[in-house]
Amino acid sequence: MKKHYIALAITALTTVVGIIGIAKGGTLPMHWNINGEVDRTGNSWELLIPMGIAIAMYLLFWFLEKHPEYSNTNLRREVKEKGKAMLSNYSANLNIIMSIVMLYVMLTITMVLPLTPVVTTLMAVILVGYTLFFAHKVRRLNRNAVKGDMMKEKENESNI
Repeated sequence: MKKHYIALAITALTTVVGIIGIAKGGTLPMHWNINGEVDRTGNSWELLIPMGIAIAMYLLFWFLEKHPEYSNTNLRREVKEKGKAMLSNYSANLNIIMSIVMLYVMLTITMVLPLTPVVTTLMAVILVGYTLFFAHKVRRLNRNAVKGDMMKEKENESNI
């Protein structure tokens, strides 16, 4: 199963939860302070905003998965093809992670799940950790390409 289908299913579930929340109507929590207390409420129609964000993020990461050449990475020419495959996989995985985050946001806004600092901290750590892991992989890929260039230069110098 392709990864973008998983992200699509989660995004669709997020949209369904949002539609149900709009249909229920009423006032919903829209913002929490650092202590997890609601400090702003809003109309149920405001659920269209996180629904739109979830759909836009899914489409963005799906596009980047299909067209990694449009991503802003500092890959060397020698490793562009391997880097494209790596970037495509990163975009697909990030799409799933962000879809889960948006589903959690929608479930907390519609008061299906409580907002807990443990879950939000865990999600932030996963996002930052995965991004740093990918940055490390790109750096290592570029470093290996530079080492390969240096070895070729040494071979050329020794053949002269």
